[in-house]
Amino acid sequence: MFNHKDDCESNLRVLFFIMKKEFKFQSKSYAHLDKHKKSEQLDSLITNPDWVASHGFLPLIHVLMRVKRRTGCHKRFTFKERHIFYSSHTDSYIYQWYAQQLSQKYESYLAKNGFSQVATAYRSLDGKCNIDFAKEAFSFLKKQDDAFVFVTDFHSFFDSLNHSLLKNNLKKVLNTPDGLEPDWYAVYKSLIKATYFDLDELAEYKKVTKNEFRNEKTRPKILLTHSEMKQLKSTKLHKYSEIIETDDKNIDKSKIGIPQGTSISAVFANVYMIDFDKRMSDYVNCVNGFYRRYSDDIIIVVPITEKENLCSLFETERSKVQISVSPKKTRRFHICNGKIQEVYLTKGESEDTRKIIEYLGFSYNGNKILIKDASLNKFYRKLDNRLYLLRDIKKDKGRLLGLKRFYRSYSHLGESARIRFNKNHKLKSQDFKHCNFITYVNKAARIMDNPGIKHQLSKHWSHITKFLHNI
Repeated sequence: MFNHKDDCESNLRVLFFIMKKEFKFQSKSYAHLDKHKKSEQLDSLITNPDWVASHGFLPLIHVLMRVKRRTGCHKRFTFKERHIFYSSHTDSYIYQWYAQQLSQKYESYLAKNGFSQVATAYRSLDGKCNIDFAKEAFSFLKKQDDAFVFVTDFHSFFDSLNHSLLKNNLKKVLNTPDGLEPDWYAVYKSLIKATYFDLDELAEYKKVTKNEFRNEKTRPKILLTHSEMKQLKSTKLHKYSEIIETDDKNIDKSKIGIPQGTSISAVFANVYMIDFDKRMSDYVNCVNGFYRRYSDDIIIVVPITEKENLCSLFETERSKVQISVSPKKTRRFHICNGKIQEVYLTKGESEDTRKIIEYLGFSYNGNKILIKDASLNKFYRKLDNRLYLLRDIKKDKGRLLGLKRFYRSYSHLGESARIRFNKNHKLKSQDFKHCNFITYVNKAARIMDNPGIKHQLSKHWSHITKFLHNI
């Protein structure tokens, strides 16, 4: 047992509570391979490096998400598969605690090396969000007399991270050149050697539905007992490397990739990119350009005379971090006096000839900033799906049920509820947890100082009322 009278332990707990004033554990009661615990029950263990170093991390739970995307004609769709993993309750607290410590070290490293403004994702930057970052990028574009714009997206970002490079960069950020400390190595190893159970397979094994696993009333306290885990180890336990897809047959998949979804994965990804970000930032600053990276979304603006130099440098630095770009999402533009003059089409890349620059969910046509069409289509698609569900409920039950929840999620009434709540309780916007796409649109219009963004959804209410009237 841990001796609370020990001086070292006392000092450690004092440090823990000082740091905890600025950090709050996220506790979720989902079903996993261990029972849900409150973080207070594990304080002394989480903050004990010796305990973490010897801790046996449990397998992750894997969920396959299929995102429906429209391609051209409204009747044609594609599905993008996204693999999401979530850790056990104890492991989640460990990841959160170490992610917080790594974030602090990462911020110090960025400040010391002079490129704090480059990476914008997974960081607390004065409460800013993707709307602010998109506005910053487009505002810079508007001021350009003669510039080259390069927009791209990394392909399978988390699956491509090279373990050796990640470890080396962790040593740089943590300032441990001789090697990772045992506790940090345990956390690092738990991700690069991750194993998982698939939720669908567990549901089939237990002869229950995934919804029963997710429902707080019907789900078991743990998905598998210790004996069941042993029994299924050879048949249901998978290595993370098994789902990594790569076109390069020479790559050893066991030496790349970390699972997406754990509390520390995002910070690891940012740390992985420190050398790339530093070199690209130094070059762009020398030519009075602009470079920002939001996770795997990148935008770079340089004088038009630097077009070839930028493309060459980007390819060199990209190859060093062993990450490929998505050809279909790579676009190049010529900006003159803030206007898009030309779209450069490169063989093997996007064939989109539209003079529209898209970044972080927004589009810029050389004149105004709007929410991109794909985001609006996605909203209306979800809206129609819910309306058809209401219609089916009406047929089955004889009356409409769930209207209040529907209005709150898919109409301006949800935004009105937020405003009334804030006014009555005199609280800030973030104190009212509910928000919907209308809330996001209104926020974007306010930050971008463009009322035209609101007009993009001006017909949503008539669309709803017409459909409900027909029901």
